[in-house]
Amino acid sequence: MYNFGQRIAGGNFNNEDLLPKTDDSARLALGQQSLDYAVGLSKLPPEKLPNPFEGMARNGLSNIVYDDSGTYTDAERYAAYGELSKQDETYFSKLYANITNGGDNSEIFKGIMDYFDDLPGVEKAAYPDGFRDSIKSLYQEQLGQSGPLALLRQSTENDSDKLSPSFFNKEQSPEQMLQAVLEKATALSTI
Repeated sequence: MYNFGQRIAGGNFNNEDLLPKTDDSARLALGQQSLDYAVGLSKLPPEKLPNPFEGMARNGLSNIVYDDSGTYTDAERYAAYGELSKQDETYFSKLYANITNGGDNSEIFKGIMDYFDDLPGVEKAAYPDGFRDSIKSLYQEQLGQSGPLALLRQSTENDSDKLSPSFFNKEQSPEQMLQAVLEKATALSTI
């Protein structure tokens, strides 16, 4: 994906080479929309062109992004990855908005486990062995720490102590976003 993005940004491409090799008009249209989307993002300032994969389910997006059969063009894979990243940013921004400074963050760890459980196998493969077990351990630790004292501490928190949800960078991979949430949640749970 990175090399494709660099090639597009440098204007070092021929449209014909980046479109599907087919006579199927629907496939050609999807390929062209994907290429237009990628080229639009490479401009300064970026053009906000529609992503043809917007709203597509994660499994379908993942199948396109990680396809190595040559069925999909680099532009289609790039656009599908853009939608995956957008969905992850939305999910983790909402999850991150609930992190408390010194309070009960068990829902954060539960959300990370739910996210991980819903990943297609090809995406789970990017995480180290035992990843889910480590998150489950943090989740259980947080549950053990919650109770009357934790609720009292949380209720006296000043709203300005809460962290801002504008933590994510759109250029981050889903794994990098997840790692950032984990690092913040772990740091806050030790306060």
